[in-house]
Amino acid sequence: MPATSTQTLARTVIYAALIIVTAGLTVAMLLLWQNIAERKEEARQLHFRLVELTEDIVDPAEWGKNFPRQYDGYRRTVEDTRHGGSEAPPSRLEKDPLLKLIYAGHPFAVDFREARGHAYMLRDQDVSERTKRFPQPGSCLHCHSTPLQAYRQHGRQAGIGDDRPWEQLIKGFEILSTMPYERARAFVSHPVACVDCHEPRTAQLRVTRPAFLIGIRQLARSQAPVPHLPSIAKWRQEHQAHLQSVPLGKYFIFDAQHAKNSLKQKGQIEYQHADNNPFVTAFVCPNPLTKQGTAAPVRTAAADSDTDTHQLNQSELYSLLRCNKPWTLVVKVYPRTGMLGNEKPSVLAPEGLFRSAFGPKPGVKERDATELARQLATALRRPDKGLDAYVYHTRNSSMVTVGGFNSPSDPELMKYQRLLSGMKLLVQGETIELMAQPTPMPVPRTR
Repeated sequence: MPATSTQTLARTVIYAALIIVTAGLTVAMLLLWQNIAERKEEARQLHFRLVELTEDIVDPAEWGKNFPRQYDGYRRTVEDTRHGGSEAPPSRLEKDPLLKLIYAGHPFAVDFREARGHAYMLRDQDVSERTKRFPQPGSCLHCHSTPLQAYRQHGRQAGIGDDRPWEQLIKGFEILSTMPYERARAFVSHPVACVDCHEPRTAQLRVTRPAFLIGIRQLARSQAPVPHLPSIAKWRQEHQAHLQSVPLGKYFIFDAQHAKNSLKQKGQIEYQHADNNPFVTAFVCPNPLTKQGTAAPVRTAAADSDTDTHQLNQSELYSLLRCNKPWTLVVKVYPRTGMLGNEKPSVLAPEGLFRSAFGPKPGVKERDATELARQLATALRRPDKGLDAYVYHTRNSSMVTVGGFNSPSDPELMKYQRLLSGMKLLVQGETIELMAQPTPMPVPRTR
């Protein structure tokens, strides 16, 4: 073989070897760079993904495999160190008896206990006397359980696909909230859990509750002062042009562009702003900023003893004004709610949820509170009961009371309080249940 050919072959082998070595070093460097990048990413991660979490995984134990530290914090709510792990936490009613008067006629007057951790939220609701002795709606589960999967399931069954997640969630929320509590309870299995407040992949905080999302959105679009919510004030400044709300039938559309399009289709172009009333379903509760034992005096029926109120009672056959003792025992209160409209309220409106759960059906005239109170007093005075029953009317309600007593600590009053608690009577063919906690009340006097 000529010398030239031998030299050419040697150079070819050397070049090939250099290419192979260079390629190998390049691959090795890339692998090293990838390994370093992965280690850096692991250093930035707060957890290691051992299981693939999704929106449908509710059990906190599964989340604990990826987020053990956070899961340990969740499990500590089971220890319930404040209340010693007792079957039921202490009663607020026993701690502050005034609450019984404040909540008179409301289920909280029967059972109102100290709060406990996440792990107890559903169980405490199940064993509460409020759900055992009173008809409650499925909306209670909104804050006591993990209902998102149940909402989506019912939204799908109503024909709303996964491509419209918000509409699907709201529709399921509507359906489940108007069910009786016992029926809705079958669709949830866990108390508030990780998936309710955390994104499955990263555990980042998020808001998922439909009622809160609806409420905070309407608050942001209203003109209500929010000095305590600077984020909403900032949003209002940035979206000033979109704060118009437009009436469309009996509802209001809060999306300006949607409103314009809808009104154009109907040949209407006028805009009208409307504020939302945040006190539609408000009720009295203790001021959390006042020290215990320094609560403001509670307004009683005696405070309503003005001329108009006494005119309402002067012609009453069983008027409480004829009671010659300073105290009596309230056993039933009939609110004066008047007529219901013919149109059914939106289930998302608070009054819609309340009516569907507790009140008469839309389109039905409610019987006059005066007559209902008088009928109950007559039934209590029947010979088989032999109770000294009275009726007292105010602008807002008609009350039925029993007996006359010397003081709220009168032993006779306490005896009747136990005797009448939850008593059921047949009145005009309808079973009427007295208050679970009959409440002492001063007998009003003419000024």
